[in-house]
Amino acid sequence: IIPFKINYSKKCSLAEAIIEKFKFSKVCFDNSLVTGLASYGNLSGLVVDVGYQFTQGGIIFNGYEMKDTYICQSFGGRDILMSFENNLKRKGIYFSSELDQSIKNINKEYGEIALIDKSKCLETKGIKNIKSKNIILPDGSEIEIKEEIYLSNELLFKSKFSKNKNLTIPNIIENILKSAPVEIRKHIFSNISLIGGVTNTLNFDDRLAQELNVIIPMSSEYHIIGSFSDRETRSWIGGSVLSNNAEYLKSCEIKLD
Repeated sequence: IIPFKINYSKKCSLAEAIIEKFKFSKVCFDNSLVTGLASYGNLSGLVVDVGYQFTQGGIIFNGYEMKDTYICQSFGGRDILMSFENNLKRKGIYFSSELDQSIKNINKEYGEIALIDKSKCLETKGIKNIKSKNIILPDGSEIEIKEEIYLSNELLFKSKFSKNKNLTIPNIIENILKSAPVEIRKHIFSNISLIGGVTNTLNFDDRLAQELNVIIPMSSEYHIIGSFSDRETRSWIGGSVLSNNAEYLKSCEIKLD
């Protein structure tokens, strides 16, 4: 699995280092979107990968990335944590450097995506059933969090909380679909696959469905695919699946001993 925009010479250098270090007979390179989709047993679909620093997405068709549909934005889990920390500071709750990991643990364990009440025009005040949560930190202190845990995740879905209107998951999906050939859009839209640890957050799929219902024509049918609990490792699972596919290996760059 390779980082985006890595050039051919770097691939060769990386392959040589891997072969020398691990004594592999061959090395194959592919994008995490391709391998993530393959982990679900599909070769075609729209894939969104929400990671710690980057969110990327695009269309995979018959196992190949359609490069004109590829989008990568520099936002992800890190921005959620920064937003969460800032929201807590507004309540007078501060973390020392020793407790930075606590912020990550809180969001991972208690993080939740808000479901929206359509009668409230999709504004933050329409968040349903906000519940407070009492959390004990490693130093023994206890804090209460409420809307902070929801507002921090809102930047994934609402432009008013993100850096710009394009830095939201629904907008990324919409732009990917617009860049796809018209004749495959219906098929692609029915196969939306999610990967990356951030997409494991509670209610992520349901909230995404709510937002897609707003921006996508009502006549379109979509299907969000993905096992909820292991999305952070889907790219690696798919890499293992593809490495056992003889036809796939023929299309990869291979270096023999």
